Order: sequence, then C-alpha cells, then structure tokens
Amino acid sequence: MRTVFAVVAGCLAVSSGIFAQTPMITSVQNPASNMPAALPNGGIAQGAIFVVYGSNLGPSAIIQPAGLPLPSTAGLGGTVITVIVNGTTLTAPMVYSLNSQVAGVLPSNIPIGTGSLTVAYNGVPSSPFPLNVVQSNFGISTFLDGSNTAVVTTPIVSGLGYQVITKTNPAIPGSTYTIWGTGLGAANSDNNTPSPADLGTPVEVWIGGLPTSVTYAGRSFDPGLDQINFTIPAGVGMGCEVSLAVQTGTMLSNYTTIPIALNGSPCFDAIGIPTATWLPLLAKNGADVGAFDLNQSTSTVFQGNTPSTTIAVKAKATFMNFTQVQLTPQVQAIFNPAVSPGGCVVRISQSANTGNFAYTGLNAGSAVTFTPSTGSALNLAAQSAGVYQVATATPVSAGIDTVGNGAGGANVGSFSTTLIVGPFDTWTNQNSLANTTVNRANPLTIQWTGGGASSSSYIDIQGSAGFGNNGTVTFECTALVASGQFAIPSAVLLALPSGPGHLQVGAQSESIVSVSGMDLSVASSETSSGVSVTWQ
Repeated sequence: MRTVFAVVAGCLAVSSGIFAQTPMITSVQNPASNMPAALPNGGIAQGAIFVVYGSNLGPSAIIQPAGLPLPSTAGLGGTVITVIVNGTTLTAPMVYSLNSQVAGVLPSNIPIGTGSLTVAYNGVPSSPFPLNVVQSNFGISTFLDGSNTAVVTTPIVSGLGYQVITKTNPAIPGSTYTIWGTGLGAANSDNNTPSPADLGTPVEVWIGGLPTSVTYAGRSFDPGLDQINFTIPAGVGMGCEVSLAVQTGTMLSNYTTIPIALNGSPCFDAIGIPTATWLPLLAKNGADVGAFDLNQSTSTVFQGNTPSTTIAVKAKATFMNFTQVQLTPQVQAIFNPAVSPGGCVVRISQSANTGNFAYTGLNAGSAVTFTPSTGSALNLAAQSAGVYQVATATPVSAGIDTVGNGAGGANVGSFSTTLIVGPFDTWTNQNSLANTTVNRANPLTIQWTGGGASSSSYIDIQGSAGFGNNGTVTFECTALVASGQFAIPSAVLLALPSGPGHLQVGAQSESIVSVSGMDLSVASSETSSGVSVTWQ
C-alpha cells in the first residue's frame, strides 16, 4: 500500500543553470487530507507523512528510496528536510524528492507545538517555514481519479491480498474494512522502519452520520502510513457516496465517501438520477451530456440586528462532450448529489475558482430560452463553449417549464423540452436560527415541510465559513424529503472554523429530459433560503 501516499500532483518545475537556486516553500500539508495550515485541523501529527510544496526543492525527476530504512540525515536526491520545534532539531525521513514537492515522515519524537521547517537542496537551504505539530490529526487517502472516494480495503484474510472497495465492489453492512491514511500520532518504533502496532489514539469513525466500532488504529508496515480497521454499522444508509470521516479528539479528517450496498451488489443512490441510467455511458468511448440547472435562493444577512434579504435566480444550460477518461471520475458528481442521503461532506476552497468539470463544450446555438409556466421567458446567453446562463432577481414558480434552443447550433440540433421546477420546501425553524450563535460542539437540527415527493427530490443543507484571505469551508448534507428533519452532527460542524458564516436549506429535484442527439440530458432545480449565523 506504499502507493497510497506517494502522490505526485501538478506541473514539474525544472531548475536550470549551473548555480543552485534557493528552495522556496509555499505550504506544508498532510498529503491525504491536504488541509490548509490556517484551519484548526491543518497541523501535522507526530509520526505522520507530510508534503512540502514549493520550487527548487529537489531534482527535476522524482527520486524515491530503494527500500527501508528511509534516508534522513543523508537526505534523498540532494534534499534534506530539517524540523525545529521547541528547541529540538531533527531531520525527517524522506519519502520522495522532486523539484516542486518533497515528502517526508515527521519524526515521532519531535515535540508538540509551533516551530519551523526548512528544505535544503544541494546544500542550499530555504527560509524557515512555519510548522504546527499536533499529537494526532488523521487524513484519509482518496483515489487519484479526482473523486472523493476513500481508499478502503478488506483486511488481509488467510494470506490473501487486499480487495479495494469500489462502486462495483461496494462495502457490506456488518463487515469489517480498513481505512488507509496518515496522522494517527507518534509511534514507539523507529520512524524509518516501523512495526505495526495499535497506537492507542482515541479514534471515532463516522459513516453515514453514524459512529462505528474500531478494532485497530495504528501503523502499517510502511513509515507513517496508518490503517484503521472498522465495522460498518448495520443501520447505515446505502448509496454510492456514503459519507466517511475520522475524528481524533476535536480534530476532524477530510470528509470522504464510501460505496455501500447489500449483498455486494453494485451501489445505487435513492435520490438523484438512477445509477442504471448513467452507468451505460461509462462503456462508451465518449458521451454527449446536457445539463439544465435552475437555482433560486433567498438569503437574509444581518448588519447588527438589521436584516437584509436578497433574491437571486440563475438559469444555466451546459452541453458537454466527455471522453471516457474525463467522464469516469466525474460521472457521480454530474448526475447525483455530493453525498448519499443521511450523510454530509465537507469541501475546502482557497480561491474563487472552486473547480469545474473537464469536458469539451458543444455549440447549441446563439442562445437557449427558458420559458417558465408563469411570467416572462429568460434568454440564456452563451458565456463560453457549451455554457449558456442568465441571472435575475425575479422568482420562478414551481411547475412545468420549457427549454429550447431555436434553430440549434453546430453541435446540438434544435430541441424543445420540458423542465420540472419541483415543489418548494419551508424551513420551519429558520427564524429561530437566523443571526444566532451556533455551538459547533452540539448537533444542529434542521426542520422543514414540503419539498416534493418524487424519488429524485431531496433536501440539501449547506453551511459555510471563511478562513484566511480567500478560503471557505463548506459542508453539504442531504436528507430524504419525507424525514422532515435532519440533525447535522457535531463532527461536521467542527470542521468549520469559528466565526461569521452562512446556513442554507433547500429542496432539490432532478429529472431526465429529452434533447435530440445527446446521449443523456438531466435537469435540476433548487429553491433555497439562507441566513447568517455565527459558528462558535
């Protein structure tokens, strides 16, 4: 499982010239969670694998150790990592070295506290970079396909190898599995040549919002690589994106997902577009997909005790061509919610660009027209290749609406189809939460009525808070409409930084629509309302 943490991402910056260039450090992170240092769970645990990002840190081609023990004082490929905390100076065992990033194992005997880290390449040191060392702070490894699926396997049984849990080989309730990652804490054995041992770290595994039993939480056979053996509770919800997180004390891991189904059959979600509808697309060399989105929100924010309410409506149509390589890691996010019903996920962004699907846009004409059941038509103007959009402050009523593109375009022929704007929900305890302080250590119950009764309808709950200059932490939970309420676990709320934030509740509906020439087209509508809160 050594490849779980040996992750190399981004472009390679190659240094040139005969003179050594000074190494520059931009960040130090747990490679499994990639939590920014500015967040409460952004520290690096004793004994954990860490990655240093920057430039001029190592050679132009990646170098990895030939085996154990890992090199430390002598460095790797000319790179040496030095850590100084509370007067203790140690060199870190090296996992790999590369110009743009280097990885090591934080020594288990480095003190807890704030300190600094330097990288020297070919004898030229970087400036000291701030480092926060904590006792434990676990990060869950995820697949390298761009999805949020956790690396979970079956334990080794009778000498057999690990079986990886995937959407076609999902986990089964009542069975025991292994989560892979790093950051459980210090080990008594040598950092370079570890021996598997339970570290005794208090660990909680949250799956689908439920706690579960843990039978082992400790080192594997690789330096810094940890494993947690846990049993999936019998009452957990089924789905392809069941939430999975690990908590050590008040430290929350990154929020990931795991597919779960009964009897080992392929996973499916009870909400969104049925898996059987989009699964055949993965067998094609390429697929043309249309997506129609209507999002309207009512947001109330406060300046002191004075409320200010705004209404924002955005209609968007996107026409996309995917290669099989592009579609495979993104297909779940395109057709289904971010998390299966009953669970939550947490996302972190550090810029206005929160990421977009990788695809080739298709020309559907000069504009797309959205005609609501009542009121005036909206013209969605072309924004970029395959993207048509309009924003307004005029609400759209629930009902059956029409979308069309007139004479059509170079890639998408003329079409006219219906789009269902689902019934709205009423967030019944909204006023009691508006402009209040929310204690993140306690669950937060959201209550509603209405929201539609179709199998594709669900309640979407989101909360957010800012950090640093441009960072945002956002959680998203989904619930079945009929349940009428949902308790956001404290293990989700603790992932938010304290301070001013936002809380939003909406009803979402999704359906399949007909567009000539497209392999599959879907429509979604969401009506939501939000209020300002303070996370404590």
